[in-house]
Amino acid sequence: YREIFPGSQDLETLVCACHGLDLYRRASLESMLRYEAGRPISISPRDFILGLKEAIVKGDNRWLLPSLINLTPGLRTHKLVLAPQHLKILETLGFVQPAENGVGETLTLGTLGITLGIEFAATWMGSVGFEAVALVNGQKAVLDRKILMPTAFTNHLISLEPEPDGLKFQHQALDSSHINTLLDQWLGYLKKIAFATAVPQTEPPQAAHFCHHCGAPLKAGRKFCTKCGTPVEH
Repeated sequence: YREIFPGSQDLETLVCACHGLDLYRRASLESMLRYEAGRPISISPRDFILGLKEAIVKGDNRWLLPSLINLTPGLRTHKLVLAPQHLKILETLGFVQPAENGVGETLTLGTLGITLGIEFAATWMGSVGFEAVALVNGQKAVLDRKILMPTAFTNHLISLEPEPDGLKFQHQALDSSHINTLLDQWLGYLKKIAFATAVPQTEPPQAAHFCHHCGAPLKAGRKFCTKCGTPVEH
């Protein structure tokens, strides 16, 4: 299964992608009701953003974007900051195509957007969100947030990472055995933290750190995850 979103991306890029998949599904349903063959799906950037905001406000879980917002803990109250660069990234990935006249008057769903639109037609309704929370000095601290979206082809695991300039996400496409192993390891690490026996400490406790890519615990001073090799972010 090919990589869709390489590296770490702004959450807003994922939000725009999910709205694009909902546009495909809507166009597909309308074409079937009219007994028409599929046709290119084009929309102005302005209408795209207006429809995106309306979808979030209405929160209808029969659609992918509202499901992403409602199922992922914390996203309903998170302030999204949409910018032209997020649509530009989707264009670079082949999710949307640039306007034929080159002035950006319309967005047309590209090959990747159509392919994912077919894949996510209905099977994503088994999606589930996860959040790990700890109390640190009486304050709620979010350790990790994930959302799992299964389809007929793979399991899309989205891991959210807080950064100074907003939320980022990392995407993994995993088969059933890998996703089961990863989630078991993730829950195991959390249980060790939750049920660890408190011992007297002469120094303030250090916050637990985990690999953003695979969830494995990171040892102090290491620059790379010893399990998957991902560079450690400080």
